[in-house]
Amino acid sequence: MLVPLNPILYKANKDNYAVIAVNVFNLETIRAAVEAAWEEKSPIILNFGELLGDITDIYDFADIVKIVASKYDIPVCTNLDHSLKYEESIKAIRAGFTSIMVDRSSQPYDINVQETQELVKIAHSVGVSVEAELGHVGLGEEYEGENKDSLTDPELAAYFVERTKIDALAVAIGTAHGLYKGTPNIDFDRLVQIKKMVKIPLVLHGGSMTGDQQLRKACELGITKINIGTDVDIAAMKGFNSQNIKPGWEFSKRTDLARQEMKNKIRHYIRIFGSDNRA
Repeated sequence: MLVPLNPILYKANKDNYAVIAVNVFNLETIRAAVEAAWEEKSPIILNFGELLGDITDIYDFADIVKIVASKYDIPVCTNLDHSLKYEESIKAIRAGFTSIMVDRSSQPYDINVQETQELVKIAHSVGVSVEAELGHVGLGEEYEGENKDSLTDPELAAYFVERTKIDALAVAIGTAHGLYKGTPNIDFDRLVQIKKMVKIPLVLHGGSMTGDQQLRKACELGITKINIGTDVDIAAMKGFNSQNIKPGWEFSKRTDLARQEMKNKIRHYIRIFGSDNRA
C-alpha cells in the first residue's frame, strides 16, 4: 500500500531503526524491492532519480509502483530522489509520488531555504512528504578530496528545519554517492550533535560500500532512512552476468537472476537497519 514518507520515518524515529530507500527504475527493480520488503515484513522506500526520467517516464514509473504496491500489505513510499528542478518535483506530485527529495544542497543557504519552503507548501497541501538536504553529500570518486566544510552544521540544521518545515533532513556526515575512491569515514560525533538539535527523522545518503558496522551504528545513533543504490546495482549485475545460463530465453533468465540477487542484497540491509518485522 502506498503511503507518504512521514508515517514510515516517524515510526522509525520513535522506535530507533532505519528504513532502506532503494534506487529503482522499472518493473523488475520495483518488484525486487517490494518483494524483499514483504518477505522481511518491512516498510520500503522506492527512490526514483530525476535523471532516470530519460530511461523511464515518471508517470509510467508511478503507475507501475501503484500496481505492484497494491498486491502487498506493507507500507510503500515512492520518493523522487535528488530533485534539482522545480518542474520535476511538480511532475512527481502530479504523477502520484508520495514524497519528494528537494535537493538544493549545492546552492547558497538562503536559496536552499527559499526554494525548499516553496515546494514544502505545495507538497504538504496535497499530503506529499518532503525531504531536503543541508550540507552536501559528494561523489565517491572524489572522496579523497572531501571538504569538511561540506558537512552538516548541527545548529544551522535546526534552524533550517524550523524555517522550511520539511519532514526529513538528509545530512552530510562523511558518506558519498557511488563507488568510493577512498575509505568512507562517518563523523558519528557530528551525527550525535545533529540528533540533539533536530527532532525530525534524519536521512543518510550514499550508504553503499560504507560497511555494515558503520551503517548499523548510524541507525543506533538516529538515522532513520538510508539510501542504497550502488550495492544493489552491483548485486543485480552479478546475477545478470551469471555463467550458468544455457542458451534459450537467456535474457529473461538473466533478468530473473538479477532480481533475485537484488532481493538478497535488499533483505540483508533491511535486517542490518532493523526494519524487519516493522511493517
